[in-house]
Amino acid sequence: RSWNYRENTVVEALLKLRSVHDVMLYHGHLDLPEAANPPLELYNLLREKTHPIEVPTLKNAAHFRVTCQRMGKHSFQSTDVEMEVGGALHERYGLPAKMKNYSVCVRCDVHINVVTLCTLINTVPLSKRHKLEFVRTVTLKPNVAYAMLKLAGVCDGDVVLDPFVGSGTILLEALEIFPTVKCYGLDRSLAAVKGSTKNAAAAGLADRVEFVQGNARTLHKTYDFKFDKIVSNFPWGLKTGATADIKELYKGALASCWGALKPNGTLTCIVLHDYVTVGLLRTSGNWDILHARVVKTGGKLPAVIVARKRALGDQILPALRNQRSNMYRYIQDHPVKEKEDEAEEEDH
Repeated sequence: RSWNYRENTVVEALLKLRSVHDVMLYHGHLDLPEAANPPLELYNLLREKTHPIEVPTLKNAAHFRVTCQRMGKHSFQSTDVEMEVGGALHERYGLPAKMKNYSVCVRCDVHINVVTLCTLINTVPLSKRHKLEFVRTVTLKPNVAYAMLKLAGVCDGDVVLDPFVGSGTILLEALEIFPTVKCYGLDRSLAAVKGSTKNAAAAGLADRVEFVQGNARTLHKTYDFKFDKIVSNFPWGLKTGATADIKELYKGALASCWGALKPNGTLTCIVLHDYVTVGLLRTSGNWDILHARVVKTGGKLPAVIVARKRALGDQILPALRNQRSNMYRYIQDHPVKEKEDEAEEEDH
C-alpha cells in the first residue's frame, strides 16, 4: 500500500492497546508446503516476483530482517524459516538483510500448517512497557495481567490485593489503568517484596501501593480489613513438580483469600493446575465460579479463573453456631455436644 502505515490513525489506536504483544500489517498467507524441507520450499516460492504475496513495505526500505514465531510441531526451527524467507526477500527486492537497526521487520509466522507474512509495526513488544528494576525467573507479561484485571472487573476506587506479588506486574498494571485504585502486594520472599517496591518506585507509583512480606495462607494475620478484588499469579509448581504440594498450598491460599474478601468480592487467579483449583473452589462451597479461560504464555497453557465469594459465606457459620447454642438449652444431658463443637471447629 502507498499510505504511511506508521502515521495511520487506526494503527496509532492499535499501538495503544494493552492486551496485545504486537501490531502487524498483514500481507498474505499460504499453506505450509508439504515437502521434505518446508523452509527451503518457502524460499523457492517467495523469491519469485510473480508470487501473489507481496511485501510493499520493502519497496522503499533501506534494509530489513525476518523473524518467525511458530505454533505447533514441525520438523524445522524458526531460524530455518527466517534464513530461507530472508534469502527469498533479499533476492526479490534487492535489499540487504540487517539483524540490528533495520528499517523494516518482516514477520513470517507458522501456525500449525499456515504461513503468514506481515510487517511488524511496533519496534519493541507492546507487552514490555514496564521498566522493571527487579525481574523474577518467571514474570507474568503485562498484557496477561491486563486481561486478568479486565476479567476481574477491577474499577476505580477498588482495594486490590495480590498475595503472590512477585515482581508486582499485576499491581503496576492496575495502578497505571485506574487512577484511584489502592493496591496491596504480599509475598513470602523478602527479595520479591524489595524488588516489587523498587519497580513501583521506578514507575512513579510507590505512593499508591504497599508491599509486605507475609504468607498467602494467613492473610488475616497481615491485614485487618477486607479487599474488593484479589488478582494474583498463583505458583505454578514447576520447581517442586508435586501436585499434592500445590493442592495444599492452593487450599490454604483459597481459604485465606475467601476470608480476606468483602462479601461478593472476586478472586481472579492464573494457575497451571486448573483442574485442582476448580475442584477446590467447588468442594469448599464458598465460591461461585464466574469464568475460566486457557491462555498461552511462557510456552505454557495456564488458565485464568474468576470466582466470586458467596454472599452468605460470612454469616452462615456464625448463624448456625448461634442457633445451636440456643437450642442446646432444650436438650437435657446431650451426650455428643462436646464432640459436635470440636467437629465444628475443625470444619471451620
